[in-house]
Parts: sequence; C-alpha cells; structure tokens
Amino acid sequence: MIEQSTAFIKNTTCAIRTKLSGLKEKLLHLQFFRSASQIIERQKTTCLIVFTSMLLVTGGSYYLMTANVNSFKQELIDRGTLIAGQFSSVEAANWLARSRSSRRDWQIESLFKLKAILLSAAQNRHVIYALIMDDKDNVIKAHTTESLVGSVYQPVTGKEIASEESGIIMLKYAGTADEKSLVDVASPVFYGKGEKRLMIGTFHFGLSYDDVDRAVKSKNVLFPLFSSTLFMLGAALIVARDNAARKKKSRIETDSNRLGPYILEKKIATGGMGELFLARKEIGKFRMRVAVKRILSERANDKDYITALLDEANVASQLKHPNIATLYDFGNIGGHYFIAMEYVDGENLLSIMNSCTGTFPVSHVIYIMEEVCRGLDYAHDKVDDFSSKPLNIVHRDISP
Repeated sequence: MIEQSTAFIKNTTCAIRTKLSGLKEKLLHLQFFRSASQIIERQKTTCLIVFTSMLLVTGGSYYLMTANVNSFKQELIDRGTLIAGQFSSVEAANWLARSRSSRRDWQIESLFKLKAILLSAAQNRHVIYALIMDDKDNVIKAHTTESLVGSVYQPVTGKEIASEESGIIMLKYAGTADEKSLVDVASPVFYGKGEKRLMIGTFHFGLSYDDVDRAVKSKNVLFPLFSSTLFMLGAALIVARDNAARKKKSRIETDSNRLGPYILEKKIATGGMGELFLARKEIGKFRMRVAVKRILSERANDKDYITALLDEANVASQLKHPNIATLYDFGNIGGHYFIAMEYVDGENLLSIMNSCTGTFPVSHVIYIMEEVCRGLDYAHDKVDDFSSKPLNIVHRDISP
C-alpha cells in the first residue's frame, strides 16, 4: 500500500512538473511576442523602412538567382539547338535510307558513313553521348559507344525543357552515371523535301545539366540563408535602434533633472516665465545648496524678455546685502536660460502669517519691515560696480 502511494505521489509530481514546464515555455513565448509587439509599436517607422528594404532586397536577390538559373538553362537550350543545327541531317537521311537496303555492301558502307557523321557532330566537348536511330525498327545505327550499335533504342522519360519549331525536343532526365541530370536532345532526320519528306530516323545526343543544377541548388540554399540572415540583421537593427531610443529617452529624463553643474532636486514653484527649483551644485567633492530659476523653453525665443532677464541678472549680481538673496550664476545650457541664487531655507512670510492663530505680533511686523527696508535702501542707493553710476533700482514686486 505504501509503495503504491509512493509511486502515485512520484507520478503526480512528475506530471505537475511537466505541466509547469510547458506553462513556463508558453509564458516565455507570450512574453517574447509581447516584447516584440511593443518594440514594433515604438519603432513603427524603422520597422516600415527595414521590412520594406528587406522585401526589396530579398525580392531582388530572388529575381537575380532565378535569372541566373534561367540564364544557364537558356545557354543549355541554345547549345543543344546549335549542335543539332550543325548535324548533317540530309546526308544522314540518305545513308540511313541506304542502310535499309538488302545489299550487304550498302549496309556496311552506310553504317560507316553514319558513324563518321555522328562522330563529326559529337566532337563538341559538351556532348556526353550521341546516336543515330532508325525509326523503322528503333535500332541504333551509330553510337559513340560502339557496343550499343545494333541494339534497340530505349527512349528516355523526363521533363521537357524545350521544344523547337524545327522538331527538336529536349528532355531532362537522370543519367545512369551517379544519377547526374542529363538533357537528351532529339533532332528528327527527314528523307526527301517539302511536303513529301518522310521522317526515317532521329539524331540523339546528351548534354550535362550540371551547371543548371548547381545554380538551382545555390538558389535553394543561398536564398533561404540570405533571407534569414537579412531578417536577423533587420531585427537586430530594430532592437538596437529601440535600445538607443530608450537610452536617449532615459538620458533626456535624467538630463531634465540636471542643468550643467546643478542637480535639480525639487520644484518649489512655477510661474508664467519659469520654474524655481531647489538644487545643489556639485563639482567633484564641492557641494553647495542653491535656488535655480529655469526659464521656460517657449520664452527662450522672446528677445525682449531675454534682454530684460540679462539686465536683471547684471543688476542682481552686484547686490551684496544680508537681506538680499545673492545671485551666483547666470547662463544658457541646452537652450535653457537659468539664474542660480542663494537658497534661503525656511518658511516664507505668507505661510507664517497664515499659521498664526491670532493677530500677527506688531513687534514682528516692525522687525520684518525694518529689515526689508534696509535691503531696499541698499538697492536704491547702489551704484554700478564698473561705471560708478547709480543703478536706479526699483523693485516693484515685493510680496510676502
């Protein structure tokens, strides 16, 4: 009983593991297709360009490979037609007709002449075999292989690759030597002229189909290999561009929190002209807390505003007083104008007044206004550090 229970548990565990493994594989496939669809969604334009280019290149390569196969095939057909045209058909017909005579001497002489005609036609280096057959009894009268003379011709069966108006027929078939592909070219031998001429025999010769076969094999092997390689390169290009775009986006997002040497930590306020950030300046081990006012990018092309901003920065940089925030820096980084100034830590006056439960103490009001006036008085009397002329500063924007 215990053994049966143990076996049941093992089988159940094995089945669960198999199902979990299959489920994991399905989830991985699902995740892959989901990631692929997300990349395609993000890189629509790139995918369109890449896949269109791939389609054109693969289509062009397939066309060129097919044209190469057709070129070899046409060359073979032209060669067969040329060799058949060089065959002395009229002379062969006369001697073939004479070989049918009952006279022994005529038969011997005609066979000798037919062999000479055959050998003359078979001198072409592309010809593998050649024969002349009598259509009366299908007997081979002449053959490049002497032992086959006098035997009955066994017709080949194969795929017709060409059929000329002159009666030439080309059949592709598997030869006996290592099953190589051959082409049997059959050219009719006519006796007589005009409508009364009579077909009395056929001139056969064989040509190698190896060049065409090699071209076909190259096409069948190279095209899928080329297509798959091109597809992988295209996919790799899309993924690479997607990774680059994501890194760039991430860098932009990171850069949006940095302005030159200033790291923007927290946005304090936003106005119609710019944004005010709590920031810190870091150069090596040097650190300093500052307030950075970054001008909105849409205001960067407003020449009048930028001119006024430059004037303001020029004046503010000369004000050195305990009750006036010191201006540390002004510049333009990445198309963003900014002002870096002293950061005064604490609550603003308005929030302090709102937090009071009763009337704001008069003594506090007097102290605050006195300090404000000290700063304004300093600014009103300030002269230019370079020209010693009065700056004629009027604040016009004092608020709690």
